[in-house]
Amino acid sequence: MSKISIIVPVYNSEKYLRRCIESILSQTFRNFEIILIDDGSNDGSGGICDDYSRNFDNIHTIHQKNSGAATARNTGIDWVKKNSESRYINFVDADDWLHPEMLEILIRNSDEKKNRMVVCGYTITEKYSNKFSDCNIKPQKYSPSDFLVKRSNVCHMPVCKLLDVKLFESYRFPDGKLYEDVFLMYKLFYACDEIFFVDFPLYFYFKNPESSMNSSYSLKKLDEVEAGEEQVEFFKEKNDEQNLIQSYRRLMYYYSEHIPKLMQLPEGKPYAAKLKRKLAWLLITKARLCNVSVKSDTQYYETAFPVFMYFYWRVRKISEIFSKKKS
Repeated sequence: MSKISIIVPVYNSEKYLRRCIESILSQTFRNFEIILIDDGSNDGSGGICDDYSRNFDNIHTIHQKNSGAATARNTGIDWVKKNSESRYINFVDADDWLHPEMLEILIRNSDEKKNRMVVCGYTITEKYSNKFSDCNIKPQKYSPSDFLVKRSNVCHMPVCKLLDVKLFESYRFPDGKLYEDVFLMYKLFYACDEIFFVDFPLYFYFKNPESSMNSSYSLKKLDEVEAGEEQVEFFKEKNDEQNLIQSYRRLMYYYSEHIPKLMQLPEGKPYAAKLKRKLAWLLITKARLCNVSVKSDTQYYETAFPVFMYFYWRVRKISEIFSKKKS
């Protein structure tokens, strides 16, 4: 069966890295190689990578200056395309771990005659466990558009997927960006003929409090908004109505989440004002299309129209008082 190249970006993951690598080495499917990308770690992570490379012929380590997860993954992709004959790429984060049958189940449901992707479920956990349930679930087949809508919870992350290496002839993660998966993954789905999904948690996503996504807020995190706006334009071009509606709703959420955080930064207030205007325009023009309302999506309206919402709640309160008096 085809070889799988497993790319692991590594940055200051000394506490968890061995656990991750051992879970890969314990896979029941054996035809794989591991590419460890030491992204300028300043703890003992680089040494751990070198130890494994010395002891296992199928583990390769690349050291580079710190450039972020997107560039680290791209480094791994470039190495695979230049040095390997693998048919598939799989991404694993250095603080996560795998069900021992994950690769076997994913490869079993792949098809070398078609350009496609196999996806499994995942679970978010704060504690490590090596107790695994048996998986005997028949995979479900989707078109890319349907999968993006019906299984959106597993779409916007590079992990828990077996990816045809041919997908990366045209695509890379955006160098230097946060939320690099939000920028790219939907494009990879759209480049596939079909998606097979195993609805079972074969990937264990460790909720790491030290992760970069849990760091303090900065303007750099506006990359998420940029990625959301790109998605809207992408689905407009594809005339994909159902995913366009999803992307509008997602963008409303991004705007409403970032605006109050930007307001806490002295340099963030001009950006907050700009996003507030964009959110207001989306609510005025797309609320009905997206089934968004004041009642069900109060946060969006409170963020975009605070003055209006102040009077809205006053009127609601007065109306309730009169209703009680009448009853």
